[in-house]
Amino acid sequence: MADHTLFNVVDDVLASYPPSYIVGPTTVDPSKTILEKDTEFATISLVEVACEYMYSNPQGQFNLSVPEKMWRNPLNYSQMSYKSWKVAELRKAHTADNMTPITDEDILLRNWKTDCFKGPTILKVMIKSKAQKMIRVGVKLTVADNENKNVIFPEAEMKENLFSNDSK
Repeated sequence: MADHTLFNVVDDVLASYPPSYIVGPTTVDPSKTILEKDTEFATISLVEVACEYMYSNPQGQFNLSVPEKMWRNPLNYSQMSYKSWKVAELRKAHTADNMTPITDEDILLRNWKTDCFKGPTILKVMIKSKAQKMIRVGVKLTVADNENKNVIFPEAEMKENLFSNDSK
């Protein structure tokens, strides 16, 4: 995390603990089934899906982990990139006696293509019906609350209608 967060490096970045992260596209790594529960009417699997991800560096208007995302002014709908906004801010900060040129090193941000991590990021619940007619399957995920806990599941039960031999 220390290599990806810009919290203590750039003054504008907002603190976040636990750190938030941005999930990108899935990778070609094979999915890994970590739990499978077989019942009379359905088989439920919990699968890890590998994705690209990066720690979020929110600035207020922009996110320095995805600086190519444009900010749209709600008054006149003009769009502005983080880089052009930062150059304007640096020019405002420079006084007439200090006219040093602004370089790319003055603007710190992250590049998704070079700085993202890859690994198991998403948990996918797969349900396969074994019934001969339509059924409604309810799944509630829980985890032991101890020092090894690294996930927070939703409180609500997930419910799906499945037809014969259907998968969702």
